[in-house]
Amino acid sequence: MFCIDKLFQRPVIGEMNFHAIGLANTGSHDVGWPGVDRDANPTLVEALVVRADQGRRFATYLDTATAGDLERLIE
Repeated sequence: MFCIDKLFQRPVIGEMNFHAIGLANTGSHDVGWPGVDRDANPTLVEALVVRADQGRRFATYLDTATAGDLERLIE
């Protein structure tokens, strides 16, 4: 979840918060990622539901993206 938030949902579609159950890598735990709940303890089913939703959103973006969308510089 964290990877999709960091590399797609935040920079590409502009969602500013990370999903509450996303886990940052151990080297960046102290960054304070907005929306992440470090005390979250989701079940496997809850995590799979979130992951499936993120996968659908990414697939939809790719299905509708133009060449310009895919060539756009993300900073």
